[in-house]
Amino acid sequence: MLFHHTTEEAAGSQVNFRLLRPTLHDAVYDAHSVEVRREAGPGEIRLHQSDVLPSTWSAIHSWSVRYQLLTATGIVRVKQFLYDWGPCSTLDHAALCDHQPECLRVWPLDRSRVAWTGYDYAERQALSMLAWGTNVELRALNGTDAEYYLVDLAASFQPLSDHPMPPMAERSYWSRWQRYDVNMVRRSDYLLPSSLWLWRWPWLAVEHRWTSQFVDIDLPGVHARCGEVFSPDWAFDSACVFGGQRNSDEIQLLFRPLSRPGHSQLWLRGFSRRPGSVREPVGEDWPLLDPSIDPGSIRRTRLSTADGSSAFVASRPTGYGPHDIVWWRGQYGFLLQISAAVGHDLNYAVDLFSVLMDEDAYVRDTC
Repeated sequence: MLFHHTTEEAAGSQVNFRLLRPTLHDAVYDAHSVEVRREAGPGEIRLHQSDVLPSTWSAIHSWSVRYQLLTATGIVRVKQFLYDWGPCSTLDHAALCDHQPECLRVWPLDRSRVAWTGYDYAERQALSMLAWGTNVELRALNGTDAEYYLVDLAASFQPLSDHPMPPMAERSYWSRWQRYDVNMVRRSDYLLPSSLWLWRWPWLAVEHRWTSQFVDIDLPGVHARCGEVFSPDWAFDSACVFGGQRNSDEIQLLFRPLSRPGHSQLWLRGFSRRPGSVREPVGEDWPLLDPSIDPGSIRRTRLSTADGSSAFVASRPTGYGPHDIVWWRGQYGFLLQISAAVGHDLNYAVDLFSVLMDEDAYVRDTC
């Protein structure tokens, strides 16, 4: 079977993420409802006839935990997991993007965290957030008008342990199992969005390797400061390299927030111009947005630098992000992906881009 009953203590000692629990006084934790899905290699698990596929597209079997809360508005199902399908600036609300996206709303929870409300694949009122490095999804199983309650509930979540977590290079499912392109999706006609721009994942049919050692990317700011390029706000966590030791097809660098422990992510990606990557526009055109994104929910911004070159920003105009900044230099492209958090407005994203380029950038136009 996919999920097995367990205790919270047993689950916490096994999974590759922090377990969280709400502290709201009227949310009664049902200890008998705790279930864990254990990690297994691609194709290793055989479904029981009573099992329901957790996804129509995902073929991986990564750790996750779920349980129920008895609340004033009805039963709320809690699911927790490590988002482990590759870089994605919308990782904290990806589950809410495909169903009634016009209902998607963002809520500040405190001075750093945000949460998103909307409807999930079951057409239930739901909330999604990234907190302490853990993806948390809340679904109202019954009752009505649960949105405001879900927000209050999300704000009360706290980790059960303050033990430091290993780097992503050790926790990632893909540090133990190879070939995203072969093993990640079960449908040959589907690739996962990995950006607000049109760039589906996985796009490379090559081997990869995770490492906790910094890997250089050919950018002025990175050359000068290496893993401390975004210090003091962000610290280098892990890298994933695709292709050979030299002339790699893609390098992904993950940074963790120092002042907001695990409530957001920053990815810096350097990639070759091979077919399948995000395409550089011609002339005054813009890169294409992912077709799953409602264009009306995205603000596009063109940046210019002192040498006259351009970069393109796709953002949710919330004041909190996320932001995807893409640009090209020579034979390579680069993508800076900043997930949502309090303080992550457009100016903050432009400042981070300027640090990478080691020169000031300015907004040229928006649409």
